[in-house]
Amino acid sequence: MVSGPPLLGKLLSCAPLRFLGTISYGFYLWHYPVLLALREAPGGYAAVRADFWSYFWSGLLFSVLVATTSCWCVERPVQQWWRRVKLKA
Repeated sequence: MVSGPPLLGKLLSCAPLRFLGTISYGFYLWHYPVLLALREAPGGYAAVRADFWSYFWSGLLFSVLVATTSCWCVERPVQQWWRRVKLKA
């Protein structure tokens, strides 16, 4: 029998994937509005079709940035507040 965590456990515990797991809900909520905003930027849909990969990478970057900001400025403070409220009850 092999000791230690399985390969999948090691893979999922690496820092970048843990970070994505932390912001995943915010990413889910924000990716669509971010993509719509980028699509409506100057050039519109025709610009997206002309340079899809630029749109894709900028959409991914901005979605991660907005999700990270949302996680640290909204989700975490609300979770901490809720824990304090539950402890008092």
